[in-house]
Parts: sequence; structure tokens; C-alpha cells
Amino acid sequence: MPDGSLVVMKLHTNHERENNDIQLVDNLKNILKRRAASESTQLKLIYDEECRRQPLSANLYPWSTAESLMRLARRSFMPPLPENLQQLAIIFENGQLPRYNCCDITIFRSCVQDIDGKSNMIFACPGLTQNISNIDIEELHVDGTFKVIPARMGYQMLTIHVMIQNYSIPLIFVLMESKTRNAYDTVFHYIKNNILTNVSPTIIIT
Repeated sequence: MPDGSLVVMKLHTNHERENNDIQLVDNLKNILKRRAASESTQLKLIYDEECRRQPLSANLYPWSTAESLMRLARRSFMPPLPENLQQLAIIFENGQLPRYNCCDITIFRSCVQDIDGKSNMIFACPGLTQNISNIDIEELHVDGTFKVIPARMGYQMLTIHVMIQNYSIPLIFVLMESKTRNAYDTVFHYIKNNILTNVSPTIIIT
């Protein structure tokens, strides 16, 4: 300076901004991993929701990068693939599959065995079935399919629909190891006594 004083020049750096960006991305990644592991929501929907909440982070961490992280988190949280329906039922009973909930309650209702020793896993939303029980249901539709069952587990998926104002609403899902009369008797006995206790349809279509 003209007066002989010294001025210390300090270089401008981007370190502070870079550190802040890293923190933003880390926070977003942690949230995405947690939700991917604990929810059954589609991964892209989770990502989009969090990006709307954290737009700055979204610009730094695109879906193309986040997808693999989220898939790994979801896969690592899953228990080993069971070998049969009884093992799968135990996993549900132990609370190891919390993502399969409806109205914050597990959709797994029970695993019942028929007199032949065949297992049948029954799923239904407790809230929905409770509401249905308060409606005068006259017609049920029962449909069986063999195309959507897990590998090595089950013979068919049985779906029970209720008819309300000409709309068919899927209500109960059953993974069955057989389709014998004994199996059906066991399944419908459980449903009648534990799920649709107040429902007495006059028409059942199969």
C-alpha cells in the first residue's frame, strides 16, 4: 500500500461449498437407503418425493445414480428366500417383512394347514376387511391363478373379491400348496371365522 502497510491476500476457494454439497448428498442418500429398506413403495416414487423435499440435493444426485444404491439397500434388507410357505409365514410372524403393510398393519393374517398337511397363507388388509364387514355383501367372486405364485412355493394364488355397487374389489389373497377340497374347506373356514365374520353372501361365483 502507498502508506507502507501490508495487506494479506486470501485466495478464494470452493472448499466450503463443496463440503456443503457433500453433506446435502449424504443426507439424501441416507434417507433414500432407509426408505428403500423399510418401505414397499416403488423406488422411483421414493426418490421423486425426497427430491421435491430437497431440490438442492436432487440437482447433485440424479436418479441414474441413486437407483443402484436404493436397489442394494432394499435387497440387503430382505431375509433369505424361504423354501416353503411355512418358512415364509415364520418370517412374517417375526416381523421381518414390515414393508408389506396396509394401514400400518401387516397384511399377513395366518398360515393354516389342512388335514393333508398342506399350508395356506392368507393375506388381507385389516382396515379394509373391517369396513367390508359393516356392509351388506351379497356376492363374492373367487378366482385362482397359477401364474403369480413364488418359485417352489405354493400351487396357486386364490383371490376373493367382493362386489360393491357393481365393482369387484379384491379383498383376500391366499397362497395355497394344493387345490383339494380339504384345502378349500380349511381356507374358507378360517376366513369365515376370523375375517368375514359378519358377511353372508347369497351368491359365490368361481
